[in-house]
Amino acid sequence: MKKILKISAIGLISILLACTLTGCWLDWEEVTIPEFIDGYRVAQLGMKTGFFTSETQEVDGSHVKKLTVQHYAVYYAVDFHNVKTVVIIDLLYCESYLYKLENLIIKPVTPYYSAWFETVELRSSDREIDLTGITVKTIQIPEYVTVIEKGVFDGLTDVVIQTAYESKPDGWENGWNGNCTVEWGAEF
Repeated sequence: MKKILKISAIGLISILLACTLTGCWLDWEEVTIPEFIDGYRVAQLGMKTGFFTSETQEVDGSHVKKLTVQHYAVYYAVDFHNVKTVVIIDLLYCESYLYKLENLIIKPVTPYYSAWFETVELRSSDREIDLTGITVKTIQIPEYVTVIEKGVFDGLTDVVIQTAYESKPDGWENGWNGNCTVEWGAEF
């Protein structure tokens, strides 16, 4: 069971995820970072910002092996160096660069965090995503992307997906690419 800390926000949107009453939330091997806690959007981890205060608190995430993100948050002082797999729910919702770049490479990192993970899983939900203003024309998927669910790229038009794989891996569901053209065995 995934355990998520809930802390009431003081003032602004930023929330520090630190410890529950029973101990550190990062003692579990699988952690899901929620998009909202008590009605406030989680914008930062490792920093708590109020109306007149701002403090950084180191958060030990060395026990975490699998990290799931549902949106992009800034990870200031969280140490996720032992995470092996990052799961990104709704890449098209999370990836802000879809609206700024023509070429997007799926990287084995979480947003605004510099640790590189061994594998990336792209999963979808029933969230409605506004794709207005997307500028990306090419999405590059390296071999460390081991899972792609059907629906991850739904709604994209005029986008080419390039992958280093020669054919669809076992972890990629049928229909994973939506209506996008796929170039197999691409070098990038």
